[in-house]
Amino acid sequence: MSATTLPQFAIVGQYKQGTNLVKHVGVLQCTMNLKPGDRARVYHVEPGASFAADDFEFSTELLTSIPGGLKPRQITIGERWIKRIRTQIDRLAAGTWPAKNWTAHPPHPGSAQVALKRSRYSCIGFVMHLFQTMRGVPLLQHDHPGMPRMSRAELEEIYGTYDEAELKGVGLPPDEEPWPVIVPGYVFHACDLDAPAFPYIPNSTEERKYPLS
Repeated sequence: MSATTLPQFAIVGQYKQGTNLVKHVGVLQCTMNLKPGDRARVYHVEPGASFAADDFEFSTELLTSIPGGLKPRQITIGERWIKRIRTQIDRLAAGTWPAKNWTAHPPHPGSAQVALKRSRYSCIGFVMHLFQTMRGVPLLQHDHPGMPRMSRAELEEIYGTYDEAELKGVGLPPDEEPWPVIVPGYVFHACDLDAPAFPYIPNSTEERKYPLS
């Protein structure tokens, strides 16, 4: 397969090995010529919720960009937002920023509190917040009544086994299963549309897979 030129902030992803389940997502740091499987410089949140530094790369098995692209002003807004997030990480490393807000998926209890001193994201939460900051419109509408609800078994199929404490820790009370969880695969289905009207609402939890078959 030949390489494709992808713009800064194009969305890239990785599969769970041996499946079409999308387990991870990030965005390109700059315009790059890529084909699936190439390593690329990305902004993303690593598993374990640590923001990756400028020199981080991962193998990009999935490549896409937002239909219609981004305007120069939107890119500038995105760059400023990334810089602010990185400043938070630097201050955290120095031990001067102890407060946190974990956004495993929107919404999460406490995510709207103004007093929070730093934001902490899952990979998809990071990408969603970045694009909403740049475009003013969310990629996915997590609070829509038609948002598909995901079972624990479907979630664990992507990420592995969770115990009850871990589920509660990422804002998924076990007694409220199934949950309207946002997962990385949904973004790639959204970007497949010719003229998507964001925010996108997935048709079913099967869209955690990309492609569907």
